[in-house]
Amino acid sequence: MSGVSGSSALAVYLSVIKDEQVHVAQSVKSDTQLAASVASFRASAAGLTSAAAILKNYTALSVITGAYNIGGQIGRTAVLKDLITQDADASNSLVRQTASTDYLHFARATSARATQTISLGDSGTLSLGTSGASASSLTMQNTAWGLDTAKQTSTAPGIQWSFVLNDGTAGRSIAAALTNAAAGMTGAGGTSATYTVSAAGTVSGSPGAPAVTTTTDSAGNTVYALALSTDAAGNTIKGVRIVSVKVTEGTAATDRTSQVGALTGALKAAGFNAQLGSNGDLAILDPPGAGTNTLALSYGNAIAVATGNTLAIDGRLMLGDAGKLLTAGQVLTDGTTEIGTVKSVDSLGNVTLMAPPNTSIRAGDTIEVALGIGLANVGSMQVTTSAASSGATTLALGNTGAALRPGQIITSAGVTVGTVGSVDPHGNVTLLAGLTQAIGRGASLVVLPSVSGAPTAALADKANVDSIVNADETASYETQMGAQYPGMDDALYYTRTMGSITSIAGLMSNPTLLKVVTTSLGMGDWFGGLDFDQQVSILTKKVDLKAMTGVPGIQRSAQQYLISEQSSVVPKLTGLVALLAGQSQSDTSLLSLITGATSADDSTGKSDPILSLFA
Repeated sequence: MSGVSGSSALAVYLSVIKDEQVHVAQSVKSDTQLAASVASFRASAAGLTSAAAILKNYTALSVITGAYNIGGQIGRTAVLKDLITQDADASNSLVRQTASTDYLHFARATSARATQTISLGDSGTLSLGTSGASASSLTMQNTAWGLDTAKQTSTAPGIQWSFVLNDGTAGRSIAAALTNAAAGMTGAGGTSATYTVSAAGTVSGSPGAPAVTTTTDSAGNTVYALALSTDAAGNTIKGVRIVSVKVTEGTAATDRTSQVGALTGALKAAGFNAQLGSNGDLAILDPPGAGTNTLALSYGNAIAVATGNTLAIDGRLMLGDAGKLLTAGQVLTDGTTEIGTVKSVDSLGNVTLMAPPNTSIRAGDTIEVALGIGLANVGSMQVTTSAASSGATTLALGNTGAALRPGQIITSAGVTVGTVGSVDPHGNVTLLAGLTQAIGRGASLVVLPSVSGAPTAALADKANVDSIVNADETASYETQMGAQYPGMDDALYYTRTMGSITSIAGLMSNPTLLKVVTTSLGMGDWFGGLDFDQQVSILTKKVDLKAMTGVPGIQRSAQQYLISEQSSVVPKLTGLVALLAGQSQSDTSLLSLITGATSADDSTGKSDPILSLFA
C-alpha cells in the first residue's frame, strides 16, 4: 500500500506487539470465512485419524498448512503425506533433509501423541487415600531422567514427578516421597537424608539433608523440589518435584470424582497435557519430540537385562545399572507374563519385589516395565465372594469385578497377589499365575488401574487442535496486516518466533527469520548469492544470538526490517521517512547508519540502538 508512511507502520507495529492476540481475536470476529473454516476443522478433527483422512479434508488441510506457513504447498499431497507419516526426528526424514522449521511444526502437529492412559474406572468403586502414610500418588519420569548425568543439562533436566493426594493430613506421605527421592544422598555424619512435613506443610530435614524448596503452582498446590544433581553454576540437572494435590477427604463417588479432577488439574499445572474422559480414563499425552514433559517409560518398554540367574540368595532380582532407573510400584514383565512389582532398588541395581516372582528369570533375559506410570494406594476396591487358596488360578469378585480388564494387578494390603488374565460377566477372574497367598471370603482387595500405551491421533488431542487453530488465526491476521503495511507480516512473525532460536543453523532453517535478520543487518541481495558455507561464516561473525533473541534485540531488528520494507515500496518520501529510507542527496539512509553496513565488506551489525526512540 504505497500511501502508508514508514513512521505510520512503526506506530502500528508497536501497538500490535503489546498484545497481538487481542488484535487477532478482533480480526477473527470480522472474518466470517476464517471462522467457518475453523468451525469445520474443529468439528471434523477428532475423526481425522490417518494421513489419508487429513489429506482428503481440504478445509482441515488448509487450516493446518496455513497455521505453519506452508499454505502454498496444499496441493503437494506426496510431500504432505511424508511429513505426516514420517518420524520427523529420523535422519532420513523429509524434515531433516530440508532442515525446514515450517515442515517440522507441521509434522509435529499431525503426528500421533504417545499416550499413557490410566483406566481409573467407576468412581463409585475407586479406592483413593488422602491422608497419613497411605495417600494415593502417581509417579512418573521424563525422558532425560534415565540419561547419564553428563548428558543432563539445566535446560533439559531429568525430572521425576510425584503427585500425592493430600486432604491436609498427608504429611507423612509427602515426607516419605521426599525421603525416597533423597535415597543415596547423605546428610551430616554420612547418614541417609530423611524428612518430615508438618501439618502446615513445612519441611524439616535431618542434619545436613539436601535443601527442599517449595513453590505454589497455578492450581494452588504446594510443589516440593529436591535437586539430586546440579551443574557448575548450581542449576538443577536432575531433580524431583513432589506435588501436594489439594483435595477434600471423602468416600462418596462425588468426592472421588472431585479428587481425580484435582489430580488432573495438578498434572496440567505441571505442564502435562492431561485429559480426563467421562469413562474414568485419565490420559497423559506426550508432546511430539523429546521435551521436558515427555514421559520416559511407556507400556512394554524394555529397560533392563538380568545379570544374574533368577533371584539372588537374599531374594533380589539382579538388573545392574538399568535396574537403578526403576522405582517402587513399577510392574515388571518378561514381555508376556508379569514378573512382579518393584518394592525397592539398591545402589547396585538389585531389585526387591513385593512378592516372589511369578516366572523364572535367567541371565540375559529382557525385563520390561508394564506400568510406565507408578501408582500407589489407588485402584478399585473389590470384596471377594468366596475364599481362594494360595496357588489358585481363579478368584470370585462378584458383579463389581466384571469391570476389570486383563493385565490389572490385584493387591492385598499393598502386596501383589495376582494379575487379571480374563474375567467373565459374573466377576469370576482367571489369573495369569496362581495366587501368591490365600484369600478369605469377604476379603477387601485393591485392583490397580490398568495402564495402556496406545497412541492418540494428533487431531484427537484437543490441546493440539486449539494450538493449530490459534496458529492459523494468527497467521491469517499477520497476512492481512502485511497486505496493508508491507513487511508487517514478517515483522510480527519474527517478533513472536525469534526468541526460540538457539543456533545459526536454526536461524537458517527458517527463511522468514533469516530474511528479517539479513535485512536488518543491511545485507543486500548479495547475501542470497553466496554459497551455504559463506552464509554460515558471515552470520556466525555478525549475529549475536544472545542479544538478538532478547526482547529488545528482537523488536529492534523487526523495526529495522519494517523501515527497509516501507522504503522499497514508497517511490519518493520526504522528511524523516526520506532520511530513514536513504532518499537524501547523499543517499545515506538512517537504516544503514543504524546497522553500520551497506555491503558485504562493511556490515558489522554493531551500532547504537537508535530505533529505541520509537519504543
